[in-house]
Amino acid sequence: PFIRAWREHTNIVQVSDEEILRSRAAYWGLVHRVDIMVGKILQALDANGFADNTMIVYTSDHGDMQGEHGLWWKHVFYEESVKVPLIVAWPGVIAGGQRSERVISALDVNATMLDALGAPPLPNSPGRSFLGLVSDARATPTWDDVAYAEYCADEYVPRNIDNGKTYQRMVRQDEWKLIYYHGMEPQLFNLAEDPGELTDRAQDPACRAIRDELTSQILADWNPEVIAAKMADKRKDNAVLRTWAKETNPPDQHRWNLRPEMNYLDQPQST
Repeated sequence: PFIRAWREHTNIVQVSDEEILRSRAAYWGLVHRVDIMVGKILQALDANGFADNTMIVYTSDHGDMQGEHGLWWKHVFYEESVKVPLIVAWPGVIAGGQRSERVISALDVNATMLDALGAPPLPNSPGRSFLGLVSDARATPTWDDVAYAEYCADEYVPRNIDNGKTYQRMVRQDEWKLIYYHGMEPQLFNLAEDPGELTDRAQDPACRAIRDELTSQILADWNPEVIAAKMADKRKDNAVLRTWAKETNPPDQHRWNLRPEMNYLDQPQST
């Protein structure tokens, strides 16, 4: 129900082929631009003599659906949205050319960078250093291929879906991924057999055991009712802040305003 409502709410039920190509071309342009900027960083490191003693991490906080599964942007737990690149280079410590199929969380990236610096781990973070998986600088750790993600769509979805407060959490364990929607049926995918996530196995009797196991893991330390109560309190705070902002008109220094000339695709194109 959430996916269907999200399509309707964001007006993406029908997207023309022309719009799809235009959007994907723009996304390709963004990727190309990032590639150029990364190159400038690498050139600067080399020019200043830091290339051989710098740990470089390339990753992202989320992907983009780009029309897959009839969806756009992020906000969901399909692979196009939740799976991101992770490239780590550290001359003399991490051998180049490696490729790992282990399940890694963004929290693990944080822990790994702290480990590389010889700094103590964050006391309340579940992140794990994977340095020993890719380098002899650390002992090879015992590694469970598990990662979690969660999303609070509070007041960001239609009111007819869970009163506009759909709390979601995902667990990836080995080849299995379960997506939990509070108050709705979950989705279950076997990414080894079905990397495109086209076959939901949540109602498959043969998958009942893994569905129950992953659901229990999701709810073991995560309570959507508690989150709902916390978000209700935040909405009260936000109402006060909105009123204050309307009355005082504080300076807005951190907003990135998109100007028409910044969008190449909106400019006249020569033939």
